[in-house]
Amino acid sequence: MREGISDSGMSGAGHSSRVNQLSGQDNGRESVPAESGPDSGRGTTASERVLLNAAHTLCALKRTLKSDVGHFEKELTYRAGVEMFHCYVHREFGRVDHSDPKVLLEHLMGLFASDGLGTFEVVSYDRGKTLMEFTCPDSMEALGYLSHGEEQRVPSCTFICGLLAGLGKHVFGMEDCEGPNEIVAAETSCTSTGEQACRFIVGRRFDLERLGHAVNSVKESVSEHALRLNDEILTRNLDLQNLNLDLERQVRRRNEELQRSEEKYRSIVNLSPDPIIVCQVDGTIKSLNEAALSLLGYGPEDQLESKNVSTLLLDGANTWERCVWLVNKEGVLKNQEFEFIKKGGDKVVGEVSARVSDIYPERCVHIVVRDVTERNLMNAKMEESRAESEFFNDLLAHDIVNYMTAAMHFLDRIDLTSGLNEDHAKALAIVAKDVKGAYELASVVRDLSKAEALGEGECRVVTDICGMMAEAIEDAKRMYSERKVTIAVEKPTSTCYVEGSALISRMFVNILTNAIKFDPSKEVVVGIKVEPVTKDGTDYWSVRISDNGKGISDHEKGKIFERYFRGDTGVSGAGLGLHVARKIVQACGGLIWAEDRVPGDYTKGTVMVTLLRRAANGQNNHKH
Repeated sequence: MREGISDSGMSGAGHSSRVNQLSGQDNGRESVPAESGPDSGRGTTASERVLLNAAHTLCALKRTLKSDVGHFEKELTYRAGVEMFHCYVHREFGRVDHSDPKVLLEHLMGLFASDGLGTFEVVSYDRGKTLMEFTCPDSMEALGYLSHGEEQRVPSCTFICGLLAGLGKHVFGMEDCEGPNEIVAAETSCTSTGEQACRFIVGRRFDLERLGHAVNSVKESVSEHALRLNDEILTRNLDLQNLNLDLERQVRRRNEELQRSEEKYRSIVNLSPDPIIVCQVDGTIKSLNEAALSLLGYGPEDQLESKNVSTLLLDGANTWERCVWLVNKEGVLKNQEFEFIKKGGDKVVGEVSARVSDIYPERCVHIVVRDVTERNLMNAKMEESRAESEFFNDLLAHDIVNYMTAAMHFLDRIDLTSGLNEDHAKALAIVAKDVKGAYELASVVRDLSKAEALGEGECRVVTDICGMMAEAIEDAKRMYSERKVTIAVEKPTSTCYVEGSALISRMFVNILTNAIKFDPSKEVVVGIKVEPVTKDGTDYWSVRISDNGKGISDHEKGKIFERYFRGDTGVSGAGLGLHVARKIVQACGGLIWAEDRVPGDYTKGTVMVTLLRRAANGQNNHKH
């Protein structure tokens, strides 16, 4: 203890502890029989029962105050404790020397113990720092909670804090100080929370707050406090009213902006040449533009808004549900054809695109419709015309080829030197040449039409190209029967199966007739070599057809397969033969290109290389 005050001198000697008293130790006092009730089963003295009842009364009073004034109860009981000490000042302090802190504190501790407030002990006293610390294991205020089994979560001896604050004001001589220098008290631990003893600290408000102890005592009455709260409530109500008015203005302004946005949206939508319909998810129409009304044959007077869009669809609700499902699934619907019912009952086909729209507060679907009725009719007519054109093309090509074949057959049997004069022989030769030209052109046109129409299934047929090659050689020689043509074939002994179509034979005929046509020699020699190869991991049969013609320059090798390209204008032809050959090869998954027969010298002739996918043992390699 500072200033000569020892801890032992401040222990409240000569006063029995409240814990011992409530345990049945009477300290020489006469015991009275126990009564029924909370204390039944143990004996207590009359004075002890009075003190215990006082503790219960204080606890009940605090509960009542808390239920009526809430947390303000702590301030009230704190102030009541300060006033309690003033009672001690008026009652007792004339009997003791106030000049000696040791005597004064010993006297006060004895009074507190004898009056049942608790057994207090001064832990420290520092007049220079204006600080005191107390402990009490049996505070009457904490005892009131514990006797009812009400353990607290925070220290709750606010009455005792007020009592000690009044003691501190008196001991330190600072009764009139307020603000940061006001003497206050705070409880740092409490037996009502399960601690061994209550601990209190007394000092200036500034010092206690610096040590982390907040004390918020007030100097106003409950009525004054209520008035202040009422003023605050009125102020808050005014603030809320102003805030409400501001919110109403903002909502009104946003509604006006939304209305203007909707009007702008409608004006822009009405300018669109495409019909636009906005519907709720359930199909209720929110808006239509003028193009949509015109498409469906309605006018503004028909008031389609608020009606269901399913009434305008041929398949009704099923079509609309499918549209919404696709929009929800994909996020957008693109180019789906729907059939709409016009006002008069006629049908119109619309190509619909749709997405979710946020122009309205509720979730809507924005639909753009494009009238494709005329387009579909035109496409149908074009398809019909194309089919009719193909029919006539096939018919004419087939008949012309047949007629030319018959004419060529009989022309080949006429001996131009027997019984014909020179003019007749020349005329007959010209006729034969023209018939061959017509036959070649009709054959190529027919083959081109068939190559354009080749489907994937037709190019999966397993074909023996070695057998086809023999047929192609005979057809090519027959077309140029007047010339001496030698065709040498080098092929394996096994059958050469490929994945192709029946047009492969015509492809070889076109390549062979080109080789014969562009060879100016009196005796035409053509070589054919068939062998297996593997290119880029795929197995092929390679067919190399070499000639001794004028050759093809490097800058023309890539052009010879183009439609109507003719490298040598001195030779008759339509420029379609190699174009048709490439169409057929590519449709069958093969490759074709031209090479020099003598590498580096294109004038020595050309080699046409064709690769066709190999099939093993008459079976194709694709697993279906």
